[in-house]
Order: sequence, then C-alpha cells, then structure tokens
Amino acid sequence: MNTQPKLQSKLVELLGSNHVYYQAPESLKMEYPCIRYSKSRPDVKYANDIKYINKAWYEIIVIDKRP
Repeated sequence: MNTQPKLQSKLVELLGSNHVYYQAPESLKMEYPCIRYSKSRPDVKYANDIKYINKAWYEIIVIDKRP
C-alpha cells in the first residue's frame, strides 16, 4: 500500500499551499513556508525469520521564514 500520495495531499491541505516537497534534491529552490519530507528506514519486525510487520516512516520538516 502506497501511503505517500495520501500524505502529500494531507500536508498540502495542512499547509494551505502546494509548497510540499517529497525527497527534494539539494539543488531545488524551495518557496517558503514549505514542508519537506522523505521516507526513512522502515520498521520491520520478524518472527521465526518471517517478516510480519513492515511500517513506513516519514521524516517531516517544516521550514518557514519566521523562526
């Protein structure tokens, strides 16, 4: 199940603009305020050498001109 499109639309809704970037490269010029997010290492649980839980985690960073 791909949760990234759902997360993208929710973050756009929360921010109130389309300045939401998924795994943005360093060379991309972002417009502020913005949200930058990326997928981090999955949380995998094993039992009897079989994967039974695999959760996707995202790192979310909010960037604004005001500190």
